[in-house]
Amino acid sequence: MAGSSPFSKLDHVGMVVRDLDKALEHLKFLGLGPFKPFNMVIRQDTKLFGRSVDPDDIKLRIKLADIGGGVKLEVIQPLGEGPWQNFLKAKGGGIHHLAFAADNVGEQEKMLVQKGFAVLYSVKFEGGGAAVYFDASKPGSLIDVIEIVKWVPGMMPW
Repeated sequence: MAGSSPFSKLDHVGMVVRDLDKALEHLKFLGLGPFKPFNMVIRQDTKLFGRSVDPDDIKLRIKLADIGGGVKLEVIQPLGEGPWQNFLKAKGGGIHHLAFAADNVGEQEKMLVQKGFAVLYSVKFEGGGAAVYFDASKPGSLIDVIEIVKWVPGMMPW
């Protein structure tokens, strides 16, 4: 990751929707896509709102599209509780998070927690990857969640 900012390399924009199929239909109509399924790997050490949870309890339907420049569009339909469902309840759907690539997610997590960002969700992927969601919703904020992520080879569908 270039520089010391955790926000140096935009990886993807995450949208949360009530109905994945309807959302993809609309996004395809707009000329986005093709959308491909997310290749889940074994998840471990998963925490939701500070509590350890069984990774299989986090149920999401996810499709991704490469929108150019190394940036992806991630469309998520939550099937259970978590920051995704809370966003749907509060906002009805839309852009949920901006995700930034990091070589060392743990180091970036420590730095952001020291700056006062609360961790909403964290997960480690078998093979050395990880993702952490941070609450970025302050009064007047434009985005609710920031994600720091390191993918494991084979997770992306291309």
